Amino acid sequence: MSSEAELSDLDRLALKNGPLTPAEADRFKKLSQLQGQLADSLIARFQDNLKAFSKFIPDIAEKFAHYRPSQPLEFFCTENGIPNLMFPSRGGDILYKTDDPLALCRAQLEQALERQRYTGTGYAEEYDPFGQIHFRYLAQAVRTVKAAEQGEGLYSAKDLGSCPNAVIVGIGLGYPLALLCERVEVANLVIIEPDCDLFFAALHAFDWAPFLEYLKENGYGINFLIGQTPRQLTEDLSAFYEHHGRFLTSQCLCLVHYASSEIQGLVQTLLKDYYRIHSAMGFFDDHLFGISHGLYACMHGHSFLRSDVELPEKIRRKVPLFIVGNGPSLDEDIPFLRRSQDKAVIIACGTALDTLYHAGIRPDFYAATERTPGISETIDAIPDQDFKDRLILIAGDVIHPRTQDRFRHTAIFGKPDEPFFWMLAAGTRDGRHVRTVNVMNPIVGNLGVSAGLSLGFERVFLFGLDNGKPLADTGGRMHSKYSALYGSAGVSDKGGNYRADGTDLPGNFGSSVQSNYIFRLANRHMELVITLYESRNKALKVTNCSGGAAMEGAKPRHSSELKEEFSKLPDAPKAEIAKYVCERMSLDFALTHEQAKALCLAPEFLRLCDSLLGNFKARPKTRTALVQLMMKQSETIASMIADPLTRGLGFVLEGSLQSLFMMALNALYHIRDESRAAAAANEVLALACDLIEDAQKLYPNLPDYVLGEHYKFLNGKVGFDHEDSKAPDVHPRPRLIIKPFDDPQKVFVKRFE
Repeated sequence: MSSEAELSDLDRLALKNGPLTPAEADRFKKLSQLQGQLADSLIARFQDNLKAFSKFIPDIAEKFAHYRPSQPLEFFCTENGIPNLMFPSRGGDILYKTDDPLALCRAQLEQALERQRYTGTGYAEEYDPFGQIHFRYLAQAVRTVKAAEQGEGLYSAKDLGSCPNAVIVGIGLGYPLALLCERVEVANLVIIEPDCDLFFAALHAFDWAPFLEYLKENGYGINFLIGQTPRQLTEDLSAFYEHHGRFLTSQCLCLVHYASSEIQGLVQTLLKDYYRIHSAMGFFDDHLFGISHGLYACMHGHSFLRSDVELPEKIRRKVPLFIVGNGPSLDEDIPFLRRSQDKAVIIACGTALDTLYHAGIRPDFYAATERTPGISETIDAIPDQDFKDRLILIAGDVIHPRTQDRFRHTAIFGKPDEPFFWMLAAGTRDGRHVRTVNVMNPIVGNLGVSAGLSLGFERVFLFGLDNGKPLADTGGRMHSKYSALYGSAGVSDKGGNYRADGTDLPGNFGSSVQSNYIFRLANRHMELVITLYESRNKALKVTNCSGGAAMEGAKPRHSSELKEEFSKLPDAPKAEIAKYVCERMSLDFALTHEQAKALCLAPEFLRLCDSLLGNFKARPKTRTALVQLMMKQSETIASMIADPLTRGLGFVLEGSLQSLFMMALNALYHIRDESRAAAAANEVLALACDLIEDAQKLYPNLPDYVLGEHYKFLNGKVGFDHEDSKAPDVHPRPRLIIKPFDDPQKVFVKRFE
């Protein structure tokens, strides 16, 4: 047995109930050989359970009907008749080290129900500079819930007798499941069991048949994740919640039933990635802008990147790729980048373009993600037109038309988490050939990493992708000192997304960096993309020279250590690469305005809205019924997303509704009195109806709903008037660069020293 410090909570509870003596262990082994009656009941229960799973979840019945465990499993029981399990190959280790497994499981469950409080994820009122209905109704929802929550505390599932979403990691012989549902009404249950042998044993010990019948009769959800690795767990959990509602992850009861190395790996994955399921979901207005911007590219001759043509192998394997962000640690790498700029292809991410221009380093690609018009201002601030004309714009398909128009050459990627990509794929012959990028948000450095790896480069070096502020003194800056935008032009890098919020990340070269939610998410997304491409190509080597946060999959190395290696490399064939990208890998769509409008499927979108509004006519009065209503709405949208022909339509509303559902869930589980909680949640759902009604009026304006030009459709208001909600005035955002700035460096000067 492991030491006291390594014991699981279950084992500690067992010790409190009295450890097994050697004599008792021997008695259990003898009982396991003599209890024929137990063996008969186990076999009968297994057959009954298989029939139940065949009826409700046939995949599990099929998998375990003829399953053969990888190790010997011996059941036994004491005089109380409750099955327990022994593992002969583990030195006779026993699963429940107690005389009464049910009592032990009950004690563990009571402890979890008492200790865990519903804190959850919510929103704050956010400044909206663009007149977007998403922010109007979300802000109203925040105010509604805050007003209803006044004087309330934080409650547990035991306090409320209700749980919207329970995640059980490791189910043992299944006993915690029935005990949980006896104590709390669970609207949705996720069961994670990495050990298939143990789940097979649970099919013999636990009465699944009546349990599954009970869930079905009450409309409760259940999802089984059996035998998953940590990577599979993240993918499968995301798929489950995307179907039933990502809002569910914002309030969760989690129980880790037993300890093992496999369980520990899954728990670490949950701690690292669970929040990502409901983060960066997108929202209605953003999607309308993205659709219009993508269609603008199709109507105005801006090139997309093909997925069916790759860079030549000699380039992918031999030519290094520098991906450059604008973090403060970039200053340390400027000397190396100057000397080595002809040896590698360079992607400048966002305002790193401004920094490299003033540092005498010529990039080959410029990466931009934002659908906002202000990005064009940062490009216009660079006075040398020839410097910009030599660049190829790398962007997602949501990039603003003004940004597109600033470049002679574009390489636009498809965003598979946005509606436009699927509309183009479903409605045009060549749409399915658009090359995609994985998780190119939340910051532009994510696009740089995702795009560079998508292009297939195998020797990748990261600079200035800090994802936080190094603890070393940088004068408070979050960007390079060479950047004129954050210096002479007066653009601030002190607040907003750049403000540390107490989140620390491990440093790339030791110690830690001060970070925040956005940078933490950005760093994790970079890690996931690197891991994805490394799994596809073992030759890929990513080196992180940035002085910020460490990244899994990227080897830390100071740029000064690369000096000798790069001094021996030949110059990269940059002109050849640019020509190949612009001619061989380019994909153009020559859509007319009428063709673009037809791709938007406005009649189908309006029917979806009508269906959702019809479902909202029911106004349940209980926590669980309201959770089930929001799940039903989520599933209606998911059914649209499941069909490639209508997938884009489902994406349009999904993020905004999930955000409002999260606020409704906050009301349901942060207010003790159920009637008051339900009333507040229904107020939020009424706002969801208002948003859908506004969406029905705004959506037909596609493909002309371009950000900054869309004000003409709003009549000076954010959305439309409703019975209990008058539309506020729009306050258009001022220019990004407010301070007049005449850059003294009129012409780019390449510098090697």
